[in-house]
Amino acid sequence: MYSKDMLIGMFLSKAGYDIAVSRKEEYKLGYNFTLSIRISGEEEFLLAVKRSLLQHEIECTICKLGRAYVLLIRKQSSVSNLLDLLPNLPDSKNKVKVFKKLIKMIKNKEHLTLEGAEYIMKIKGVIKHGTD
Repeated sequence: MYSKDMLIGMFLSKAGYDIAVSRKEEYKLGYNFTLSIRISGEEEFLLAVKRSLLQHEIECTICKLGRAYVLLIRKQSSVSNLLDLLPNLPDSKNKVKVFKKLIKMIKNKEHLTLEGAEYIMKIKGVIKHGTD
């Protein structure tokens, strides 16, 4: 099992942060936004990370993609719990700060407004940012 500080180091240095945007006609704005966090590694390592995350009420799954194993955190409450665990330090890909803002938007239901949806799409790169 890994300590809280070790988990923080892993997720600040090695994690990938993804925003999935899918078209949903039945939704008011026509889109669904899903945040997820992933980390790759050997199966034994990821199982230990998973056990350690469960102590912080962070649910995840481990999948095998080709030869690699990936730990995925998709549930909104688990993504939120992990981001709450991480201090306000820069991460290797500079995405934690953005993800914390997105979780706050989703909790406040701002993603259901046109402005919120446009902001998320700009971050995702679905639409161009400004007048590039």
